[in-house]
Amino acid sequence: MDIAPFSQATNVTAYICVQMDGGPWYVSATSLPVDTTFDSDIYSTYTQAFTPAAGSWRTLGLTAGSGATIGSLTTWNLTGTITGAGWFSAIVERGPSTLTISR
Repeated sequence: MDIAPFSQATNVTAYICVQMDGGPWYVSATSLPVDTTFDSDIYSTYTQAFTPAAGSWRTLGLTAGSGATIGSLTTWNLTGTITGAGWFSAIVERGPSTLTISR
């Protein structure tokens, strides 16, 4: 994933999300290692190895019109086929914050 921590990047953290077998969504328990020590419009590539291990993921509830809710750590290994993938960003402070993502 290519990310540019464009505006007040220290306020935003990005996570990988996966959907398993067309059902539940999960968000990584570990954020992407984006360098947010300075704002930049230059894209850098960030990767995160997939591991289905218990405790590596949190449940992710998605409700139309309401947004997303991050739940507890999984106590089971993720199984099945990844049928959806995306990213989730958490804003830790109020104010304008931008992570620009490409790919």
